[in-house]
Formats: sequence, structure tokens, C-alpha cells
Amino acid sequence: MSNLEGISERVISVMEGIDGLSDLKVSDLRKIPLGTLRKGTYRLHGVCRFKKGVWQRLAKGTDMGVSEVRCIDLHPLLLTEQWSRYADHVLFHEYLHALLPGEGHGPEFRRRESLWPDSEAIAMKEEFGSFIRERRRDILKWVLICPNCDFRYFSKKPLPGGRCRKCKTTLENTQR
Repeated sequence: MSNLEGISERVISVMEGIDGLSDLKVSDLRKIPLGTLRKGTYRLHGVCRFKKGVWQRLAKGTDMGVSEVRCIDLHPLLLTEQWSRYADHVLFHEYLHALLPGEGHGPEFRRRESLWPDSEAIAMKEEFGSFIRERRRDILKWVLICPNCDFRYFSKKPLPGGRCRKCKTTLENTQR
């Protein structure tokens, strides 16, 4: 069993035990092919890719399901021991997209996403984002620093007048 298959089985078995997901066809998720994003990706942690034309069919009211998913890809650095708990949450997130096409990140999606039992894994999102952006120093040549909360954002270019997502303070642009 590959690492991705192991993660998939672990996540699906947890999902099958969550009461708030009992109305979804969780067992169908095993049919979705899994893969990895490119190694140099620094924005995405995972992605659920749908087949061509899915949004037109959804707009027409066609019944959608897991069969409309082409594949789910995870960031390759998630497949390490260090990030395995967060990888479970990312795959759970992408599986919810597969089960709830057209829902986006709306209130129903967020409600169901909050059912994931490992809150520490969910909290790893910011840390993993910083980790993968730090590895791309070759293209992310600017650090945008919040003088108030000291949060750091990495960027390809300076962002004059940019504001911190957390405290809304104007960011300082520093070249790395």
C-alpha cells in the first residue's frame, strides 16, 4: 500500500465514523485517484480536480457525485512523518469538495469541515504554508512583515500598502 493509499484509508475510516457526514457517500471516495502536486508548488496544499464540464452540468441541476472527480492531489511534502496529521486534514478537506461539488467554502462546507476530530492538525495550516514558502526563496524574494504581530508573508514582489490578515496593520516590505 502506497503512502497516499494509507492516508486515504485512514481518512475515510475516520469520516465513516463522523455522524455529521452520514448522509454522504463516503465509501465512494475510495474510487478517486490520488496524486501529488509539483514539488515547487508553494500556494496549494491540496486540490480536488473535477472532470471537464462539471460546472455546466451542476448549473443544469444534474446530480453530481464522486464520479465527477478526476483526481485529488496533495503537496508532496505532506507525505512525510512531520506533516502526516496535517495531510490527513488536507485530504479530508479535498474529500469534502468531492462529496459537495458546487458548495465551495460556504457555510455548509465549513460546518462539515469543522467536524474533523484533530484540531491540532487543523492548526498546522499556517506552519505548513510558511514551511513550503520558505523553501521557495528562489522566487519569493520579499518578506512582508507585520510590525504589530510580527507575522511574515513571503511574496514575489513588494506589496506597498498591504495589510496583515490577522490584525489589519500595514505591512513592511523587506527584500530577502
